[in-house]
Amino acid sequence: AHTKDVAFIVMSAGPGVDGEQVICLQSRVIGKAMGVSDDVIDSGEKTNRAIFAAMRECASFEEARPKVRAELEAAYEDLSVDEKKQVGSKRQFVESKEASLASPWMRSFLQYDPAPTLAKVMCPVLALNGSLDLQVVPSQNIPPIKQALRNNPDAQVIELKGLNHLFQNAETGRIDEYVQIEETFDPKALRLICDWIAKRFL
Repeated sequence: AHTKDVAFIVMSAGPGVDGEQVICLQSRVIGKAMGVSDDVIDSGEKTNRAIFAAMRECASFEEARPKVRAELEAAYEDLSVDEKKQVGSKRQFVESKEASLASPWMRSFLQYDPAPTLAKVMCPVLALNGSLDLQVVPSQNIPPIKQALRNNPDAQVIELKGLNHLFQNAETGRIDEYVQIEETFDPKALRLICDWIAKRFL
C-alpha cells in the first residue's frame, strides 16, 4: 500500500477479518471437528470473548491481567477431570494461556483488521485459501478479501478444494492431521502460483 517496490502479493491462507473473529470461529470449527460438545464450545467462546474484550479495553496486558486471569481460572474449574489431567495444574493452565495472550504479536493480531490495508493495495494480488482450512475459515475470510480488493484491477481470490491451512490435500483439515500427511504443499497449488507469476512477470 505504501511502496512501489512490491511487484506482487501472494496471500496464502491470509485472513480477511481481525484476529478476534478468526480465533473465535477457528476454535468453534476445530472443536466441532474433534467431536467437542456444543456446550463446551459455547463456554470456550464466551471465555475467549470476555478475555479479548478485557484486552481491547485496557491500554496494556498488565492492566488487563486481573480480568484475564479470573476468566482463565473460571475456565479451568469448568474442565473435566480428564481435561485437567491433560493441561496440568490450574497454575500451569493459567500461566500457559497468559503467556500466549501477553505477546505483542497476539495483541496486534487480535486487533488488526487487514481489510482497510488490502483496499489500498493496487499491485497484482493472488489470494488463496483451502476449502478445508479450519484455522482461517474460507467462508469467513474470502468474502471480505474479495470486497477489500474489489477496486484492484489485477486481484484474484481462489478457494482451493480439499486443501487444509498448510495447502496439503487433506481429509478433515484438523490440525492433528498436518503431521500425518506426507505432502508438504499441493503441487497443483504451486503450479497455480508459478503460472500466475509467470503470466505477469516472465
